[in-house]
Amino acid sequence: MPKTLLVGEEQQSKPSVYGAAIDYAVESGQQASMIFDPKKAKGGLKVEVKGPNNEKIRHSTNKRPDETTEISFKPTGVGEYRVELEFNSNPFGGDLNIYNTIAYKSKFCIL
Repeated sequence: MPKTLLVGEEQQSKPSVYGAAIDYAVESGQQASMIFDPKKAKGGLKVEVKGPNNEKIRHSTNKRPDETTEISFKPTGVGEYRVELEFNSNPFGGDLNIYNTIAYKSKFCIL
């Protein structure tokens, strides 16, 4: 399904999330990772990952020298995973938070 991408000064200055876990399928049990880029905005990042039964999934965050943060977790089975991000106490990227894991592969969908 094609995606429409608008690139302008305003979009380039807003924080964003990108990476393999958003762009490609990942096998269940394998690490899923994404990058949060604050685009020079200062503030705190809060991450919570929930599994298919609304249980908390262990995740890690790693602040990198370029001020981006790598977020990673391992899907433990089949179902829907929700990655909730808050930046400066505000919910971030509501349409990038649902990740479906099916069969032996994880499929990440933008809803």
